[in-house]
Amino acid sequence: MKILIFGAGVLGKRYCDVFLKSSVENEVVCFIDNDTNKHGTSLEGIPIMGPEAIKDLYFDKVVIANASANEVKCQVEEILGDDKYKIETLSVPHVQARDNWLKDYAGLIYDRNIQGNIAEAGVFRGDFAAVINRNFPDRMLYLFDTFEGFPPTDVEIDNQKEKSVAVSGHYSATSEALVMSKMSHSENCIIRKGYFPETGKGIEDKFCFVNLDLDLYQPTLEGLKYFWDKMVPGSIILIHDFFAQDYPNVKTAVYDFEEYIGKQLTMTPIGDSLSIAVAVDI
Repeated sequence: MKILIFGAGVLGKRYCDVFLKSSVENEVVCFIDNDTNKHGTSLEGIPIMGPEAIKDLYFDKVVIANASANEVKCQVEEILGDDKYKIETLSVPHVQARDNWLKDYAGLIYDRNIQGNIAEAGVFRGDFAAVINRNFPDRMLYLFDTFEGFPPTDVEIDNQKEKSVAVSGHYSATSEALVMSKMSHSENCIIRKGYFPETGKGIEDKFCFVNLDLDLYQPTLEGLKYFWDKMVPGSIILIHDFFAQDYPNVKTAVYDFEEYIGKQLTMTPIGDSLSIAVAVDI
């Protein structure tokens, strides 16, 4: 079977490995990705192309291996037309696990009348930001992102530590308009575009929930430093990719933050195999 994998990221790589090992007759023609910085490069020795290439390729199936599955599926259906039956969407259990955890946590915040606003640093295309916004409908949501992908300086720092898959400019296939279009309570959203935490200057709010999805060492460490004293007692900082092998320096940043504040953090996995919840009780 010949397939295209839409999503040249961690999920796509994992599926590729399993698919190729399952039969010697299986072939991954190419990866498809919306990130133009990846076009013309390769993953696992397989070329990465843009969505426009789909109509010119021969394949049996397009496998969507992307956290933005619904959005991507609509995109591919438009390209394939009558051939949309060739689309297969992977279930993404770690995404559902995180969404379920957030819903339960938000319910607890409201039950206990814990005050504070919310934030996400590392927004990308806004899928989890939309979940945050939906579950905290009356709280101001600050969204921090460069909207230009990984900054070169942060990638360089990562590469001086334990090697990650990070490449300058990756995750740039996004925009402020795209993110805002997904928000059910957009009137409560404030986008801070640029290099974080510099874009956080002047914010005096207190926070009851923050999601750090920054992938790299330096911004994760700086994110913890920035938000720590802004959190209300009983709040949570969620750190994505703490358990991700592809971004090993996220965990290092958390441990270095423990040294910085002089105590061990109270940390709990949330069941998505990627994230750690840090309880803040100042």
